Amino acid sequence: MIPILVTGIVIAFAVILTLIQKGRLNAAWSGRVESIGRRTAYQGGNKRLKLQLVVVRYQTNAGKRGKFELEESAFARYFPDLQAGDGLIKSAREGLPRKS
Repeated sequence: MIPILVTGIVIAFAVILTLIQKGRLNAAWSGRVESIGRRTAYQGGNKRLKLQLVVVRYQTNAGKRGKFELEESAFARYFPDLQAGDGLIKSAREGLPRKS
């Protein structure tokens, strides 16, 4: 009985997370970069594998605040000249916004 209950809870949790992610992917917005910061993360709990991440915080024209994170190499490739105050546009079904 308990394994079935635990399995049901895990499946329900996975479905909820999938729906949330689908909503984010389908969202379309435009806004401005508020700040660009950096942080270090450790991959897989292994303290020797460090990831350098760039955190971009933005505010949409509707007033909603958000952020996205990219590894430094991906940030340099997709947003080589992005700065605070620059405009962003995210189209529906695109994973990342683009600079406007």
